[in-house]
Amino acid sequence: MARDEDENAFVRMYAAEAIGTIRSDEAADILIDLFDSTDPNLRQYVVKGLARNTSEKARAVLLAALKDNHYKVRLEAVDAVRDQRLAAACPSLLYRAQNDAEAVVKYACFDALAALNDKAGVDYMISLLEDSRKGDTLKAKVASSLLKYDIDSGVRAVIVLAEKTLADDKKKQLRYALGKEFALHENKNFESICEAYLKSADVATRGTGLDIYKKNRFANLTSLVRSIAEEDKVPSLKAKAKNLIAD
Repeated sequence: MARDEDENAFVRMYAAEAIGTIRSDEAADILIDLFDSTDPNLRQYVVKGLARNTSEKARAVLLAALKDNHYKVRLEAVDAVRDQRLAAACPSLLYRAQNDAEAVVKYACFDALAALNDKAGVDYMISLLEDSRKGDTLKAKVASSLLKYDIDSGVRAVIVLAEKTLADDKKKQLRYALGKEFALHENKNFESICEAYLKSADVATRGTGLDIYKKNRFANLTSLVRSIAEEDKVPSLKAKAKNLIAD
């Protein structure tokens, strides 16, 4: 079915994916041959089928797929090399992170480079955080990947960026986005930035600080949360803080 060019396109795609569950050289060879298809959707599912195959010939296709002219194929390949922790893919991932025309591919490359803890990739992502000309959406995506994989130098850079947003109300949306990312992870290094969020004059920022505290329960900040529960003028924040203290 996968080879039959007269077959329904979706049937061919799902057949290619199913072949990938068969861990054999013959299965891999079939998929590798199918990667020559002119149908980008089929090529995408060939990559999906090869994603768990760690043979050299399969990995060669995954590396080639990172350069495919269709973004869906590239995106599938990024996920595959990330999951395989394929270090050989890092130069291509960095190139795509820097130059790909599709934002979704760039963002996936950030995630893959952070997962692989590639130094050149991490250094590039940190440079994006430090570049005042780069957009806030891009910076939030970079920060998400660096925090997700707990990259030390990246975590420090995200904290520095968040501190800058606390001093600039024009950057509130980025401040909120970074705060939501902090609140997803337990990390002792977040204590100072959590305190800064909790002390903010901005209501939403204090609320985000409570979210960061909820995830991390910093003992040194409990008194600050208690003061919000007892003294804050915003009823919703008082209630939120009271619930945290009561837990």
